Amino acid sequence: MLQDYEGTVEWLDSITSQYPEISVTYMTNPAFEHTVYMNNGWEPDADWHVEERQWHIDTLSSREGWSMSAPYYDEQTGGYCVTLSKVVYDRETGEFLGIFGIDFFMEKLIDILGGSYTESGYSFLVDPEGEIINHPYGVYQMSQDSITNIAGLPYGEIRPDGETTSLFRDYDGAFKTLIAVRNEISNFSVYAVSGVWNIYGRAVIYGISTIVAFIFCMVLVYRLLTDLIRWQERTNRELQEAADAAISAGKAKSSFP
Repeated sequence: MLQDYEGTVEWLDSITSQYPEISVTYMTNPAFEHTVYMNNGWEPDADWHVEERQWHIDTLSSREGWSMSAPYYDEQTGGYCVTLSKVVYDRETGEFLGIFGIDFFMEKLIDILGGSYTESGYSFLVDPEGEIINHPYGVYQMSQDSITNIAGLPYGEIRPDGETTSLFRDYDGAFKTLIAVRNEISNFSVYAVSGVWNIYGRAVIYGISTIVAFIFCMVLVYRLLTDLIRWQERTNRELQEAADAAISAGKAKSSFP
């Protein structure tokens, strides 16, 4: 198929036209006459070399054979995009055919990620450079005019290992919990923020219930021990009184002739 430039471009466009979240799709190979097959027919200038593009380098050097780029501004479309790219080989011969890439509009990705926003928490995505891609607080969300890095925010203080949690004061002034995990393949990180009560509320309830139950048991045991001691003292007293009465009766009987 790659020997037919026009046919390949048409095939790529048939894919792209089905998904509004896709900016462009393309196949690249610096060894071909057409180093770039793009769905919109774009061809690079003579001084533009695909093998020098960072996403191309990262994909070739990737152990898994694919990569996700950091967000960038696309001059062709005038919007922010991320590139997903994968090495392609001939199924029968194993020959390297090139790298297949898809550019996704950041706006669409942000809309998808925005579905995580709720009254009790939210999640947001951070690229390998620490730039925040989506965020419910508009000042932090990536746009054409603004990019925010987590390095200067409380989010940057947590290790994205999927285990460490942190309590921090969020942009709205409320205390919240934070956990983050980094994908080892793409190096993108997902940060999950939740209200303190959602995380620790059940533990607090269980803790209070346990303390109340413990106090109740202690009081119950104390009452039982107290009653047992009183019963023992009363029993001892009654036995002593009975013994004294028996001794007195014996003495009285012995005094008669």
